[in-house]
Amino acid sequence: SRFTVNISSFFNSRQEQEGAAGISLYMLLNSYSALLSWQKKLSASTEIVLSSQNQFQTNRNAGSRTIVPDANTRENSLSAFLKHQKKQYIVEGGLRIDQRDLQTFATGNLNAGNPFDPGRAILPTKKTFNSLNGAIGSSFRPFSFLNCKANLSSGYRSPNLAEYRDWE
Repeated sequence: SRFTVNISSFFNSRQEQEGAAGISLYMLLNSYSALLSWQKKLSASTEIVLSSQNQFQTNRNAGSRTIVPDANTRENSLSAFLKHQKKQYIVEGGLRIDQRDLQTFATGNLNAGNPFDPGRAILPTKKTFNSLNGAIGSSFRPFSFLNCKANLSSGYRSPNLAEYRDWE
């Protein structure tokens, strides 16, 4: 068997100068993520992969203009994948469960700094998104130059901070 761990962090500073007044849009986005994966051959023809993917993000505004609120986002997922191969046939399938927590904080006014639209106050909110997805597929390789595949899957993506509008 094989166990893999990937850990990363990203620190972004986004600044925009609009006119001669200096930096108006200034956001700090920090991301931390981890991927844990365990892969094991159950037999000569069957393999399983279990994994967990996690991410935590913070977004903070430091400029005079606000386009998204100060927020924390946490995402966690668990997945299982099974693959069975017999000569030129492969059958595989998997399940994945996801949870995303989005928490916004009071952040002044949306689009503050625009004299024609003073904006609306951004109030704190908390929301959790859950999903369960699956996939099953098969392939058949009758000749070395031909591989026939079929797959059926479901999918879901929860909104990111800019798409989530409860704070508007």
